[in-house]
Amino acid sequence: MQFMTRIPVPMLGDIGKKEIGFSVLFFPLVGLLIGLILVAVGHFPSLSVSATAVVLLIVATLINGALHLDGLGDSADAWLSGAKKTRALEIMQDSHIGSAGVVSIVLILLAKYVFLLEINILELLIMPVVSRTMPIFLMLKFNYVRENGIARDMVDFVPRKMAMAIVMMVLSIAVWVNWMGVLMMLVGLSFLVRTMQARLGGWTGDVLGAVIEISEVLFLLGCIL
Repeated sequence: MQFMTRIPVPMLGDIGKKEIGFSVLFFPLVGLLIGLILVAVGHFPSLSVSATAVVLLIVATLINGALHLDGLGDSADAWLSGAKKTRALEIMQDSHIGSAGVVSIVLILLAKYVFLLEINILELLIMPVVSRTMPIFLMLKFNYVRENGIARDMVDFVPRKMAMAIVMMVLSIAVWVNWMGVLMMLVGLSFLVRTMQARLGGWTGDVLGAVIEISEVLFLLGCIL
């Protein structure tokens, strides 16, 4: 919960590396909690459709503290700079955001606003669930490029078979909700992963944030087609 949102959660005892790895399995559950909050907000009776879409964006951003948008901006700056791996990683660690990062964040928010006007309640509910499942797949299939950090403990200690089973279960449910949304998301992410591999040779925490944001937009796009 603390890795994915800004929702205050009390720490129950010492958190070791195994607990950090096991926490990855709960990413989709965190997404479900966010989805339930968004559905509740979406049912606010006195708001117009466009106003509801704006409120949904604000609430979602407040819940995650713009963590994923920050990752998107940093990733865009690194990927679009044309820099090699070492320089790209330095760009991602820079606290300043560049023009590519700003443009990517604005475009993502605009796309979400437009798409949120058109989707139904089930699609709104499953969107944050499936988007927070894709980082698990990334962790299982690609290299983490930094030497240390929380993400290193996650990828080293995650129960891999259980994690893959959760990924497949969530994707199956999402296909039932809207198969085109899942297809659009997977196709789009395949290009994203190719760029990630070419620039970095793997993933970072910023990349996971970018994957979450882009997954949401691609899923929503598929839902309205």
